[in-house]
Amino acid sequence: GRQALPFYAYAHPMKPSSSSSVRKGPTRVVAHLDLDCFYVQVEQRRAPELKGKPTCVVQYNNWKGGAMIAVSYEARAYGITRAMRGEEAKKRCPDVNLIQVPTANGKSDMQLYRDAGAEVIRAIEDHVDRIERASIDESYVDVTSQAHDRLGKVKDNSELLQGLEDSFIVGSDHVPAGNRERQLEAEKDKREAEKRGIRTDPEPLKSEGAATDNSKEKVQNLQDFLHGEEDRLLAAGALVVKELRDRVLAETQFTVSAGIGHNKMMAKLVSGMHKPRAQTLIHQRAIPNFFQELPIRKIKGLGKKFGDHVCDTLKIDSMGELSAINLSLLRAKFGSERGTWLSRISRGIDDAEVKGRCLAKSIGCSKTFFNRPLKSLQDGHKWVESLCNEVSSRVEQDLRDNNRLPQRLIVSASFQKSKKTPPTKGYQQHKHCMHLFRSGNYSI
Repeated sequence: GRQALPFYAYAHPMKPSSSSSVRKGPTRVVAHLDLDCFYVQVEQRRAPELKGKPTCVVQYNNWKGGAMIAVSYEARAYGITRAMRGEEAKKRCPDVNLIQVPTANGKSDMQLYRDAGAEVIRAIEDHVDRIERASIDESYVDVTSQAHDRLGKVKDNSELLQGLEDSFIVGSDHVPAGNRERQLEAEKDKREAEKRGIRTDPEPLKSEGAATDNSKEKVQNLQDFLHGEEDRLLAAGALVVKELRDRVLAETQFTVSAGIGHNKMMAKLVSGMHKPRAQTLIHQRAIPNFFQELPIRKIKGLGKKFGDHVCDTLKIDSMGELSAINLSLLRAKFGSERGTWLSRISRGIDDAEVKGRCLAKSIGCSKTFFNRPLKSLQDGHKWVESLCNEVSSRVEQDLRDNNRLPQRLIVSASFQKSKKTPPTKGYQQHKHCMHLFRSGNYSI
């Protein structure tokens, strides 16, 4: 069977918001920042000779060459994906560099990457209204005040057009000047890969799982995007986000891609459309066409059971189909609150705030025994003690850095039965998990 022992220690408070009031709707400018192939970038900064070469970061477990956690864009040109292991990657590209993550306490140690992610936050936190750290390599920023300030200083639309010039825009064929050469290089890499018999993705510049631009109305003139104050505000926000990306590059050497919209949902959906080293902007008018074929399961909150329930109940698959269903039917099928929420997001409306949170909400570590299940309680005690040591070390470091302590500790253990596991054995595994924590004397 498979056993996992994850630990979580929750620590607060969060960073206070910089503004007492929160704007909603199209009066906001929100960006989703996503570091490009982050783990590889961290390793390339440590070893600059890796830059421009096929590189993958693999887990410490070297079974079949280790599991991929990051694949550089150069390696992707050879058809290497995160679903592969190191050995298969070597077959695709014998010259690929496989970099193993650091280890500590008998498991992977991600502190190097956590620290690098924190550098990015420090580089921009004083230049935005709010910043919400979403993961080790992603964050949301509210730049509404900065966009309004910039808008108040411009004399005409020429400077705002520069913000659009620096961005991909949903509904337009425009390619930013700084990205044209990269796009040509990517197309050349794809042709060379196909000559070697390597199958590549049809859209090599789009990140895995990213949304695609299905807009039917293409606008060639950037001036056409500046219809009113909402559009001008987004263009000013694009200028601000470009400056944030430049600041991150200058202070950390990391490249960042970004999505820019009036809310978190839309910013997240478009941030991966033109990775790496690019920003994509979506205005409110582009949403209906953009949503026409976008799978419902791409939306946060609709990717799991509830998403399946919505699709099965309504016999639909896309956000465009969802937007065509009237509010009364959605409320009848899913309740007033959920029905209203579905109606709003189907039109690209999301009032979720960018939370003022620069620090991680929890400190946790875990160990999964996939290929080598625990054989005895003694083995379990050893690993729990090791995980306790890691949590203790990180809590102490967080106290020194951020002057906070956890408010509670959650300890859990779980097991996953295979189809061949008899019911009696499954019961014994559950009993051993419970006994493991009752019988040990651990300290954190």
